[in-house]
Amino acid sequence: MKFSVSAAFFSMVALASASVLPRQSCPDASRFGVLSYSSPTGATSYKAGDPIHVHVDFSCAINYYGIKPQFFDYLIEVPANANNGYEAPIVLGARRTLADGATTDDFDTTIPHGYYFANAAYNIFLVDTYPTQGTDGSEILLQGSVEFTLSAALLSMAALASASVLPRQSCPDASRFGVLSVSSPNNATSYNAGDPIHVEVDFNCAINTYGIKPVFFDYLIEVPFNQNNGHEAPIVLGARRTLPDGATKDVFDTTIPHGFYFPNAPYNVFLVDTYPTQGTDGSEILLQGSVEVPITINPTPSS
Repeated sequence: MKFSVSAAFFSMVALASASVLPRQSCPDASRFGVLSYSSPTGATSYKAGDPIHVHVDFSCAINYYGIKPQFFDYLIEVPANANNGYEAPIVLGARRTLADGATTDDFDTTIPHGYYFANAAYNIFLVDTYPTQGTDGSEILLQGSVEFTLSAALLSMAALASASVLPRQSCPDASRFGVLSVSSPNNATSYNAGDPIHVEVDFNCAINTYGIKPVFFDYLIEVPFNQNNGHEAPIVLGARRTLPDGATKDVFDTTIPHGFYFPNAPYNVFLVDTYPTQGTDGSEILLQGSVEVPITINPTPSS
């Protein structure tokens, strides 16, 4: 199964303003949280099913950089520049939020029974989704991430998620996670912040040919990893969405968020599917896959 690695998981230099100036005790690497993990059994590497304790300290993120995540997700994945194209991100636990007044997140879980490849550079990624002020004063949501190398002695599996039926010529591999399209209700060929946009995804091939029905999915505006200048943080386009029972399409209208857009940046709209598959022990695990389409967004005017 080939998938597109979304740059949503690329560690960004945040654009959000800090509430106070950072100190030497809060380096830039702590901007989105200080991530660590440990083995309750003292293990130095992990196999599928092994217990793992995850800890994040958001003190610097919140108190020095002014970044308090609205919610955050954990993933096990191989970074884009080291990924063989088959190493899909694996969801580690459910989406989480911070309790009122809290600055740390702690939880215990187990390594999902996914398909792990030999000698792959697995990392645990923390993906923060956090609010900031847009160029018009409205609230927009950005994403930033940190990662921590996962020492792995994981099973190397040749098999990938099985399709429910064999693919047909009418359903190319590019349709595996949905056929995404965007258009302007005003027939515009480029967009400014605040302009209306129509988004449509056809999941017919994904569901009926490849057996991939997302549990939920997200839309992002972002610059791909290999073209990102390090400051172009992913911008959330609308809320997390689900398909109604029996539906094979998602259609909605929204507006381009009032984010900070750079000149000549190759922006794309990304659809990120989170979908279930059977793990190596028969349990259900959640994987991620994505598709993207290019979009021309005019740069934010200089003040």
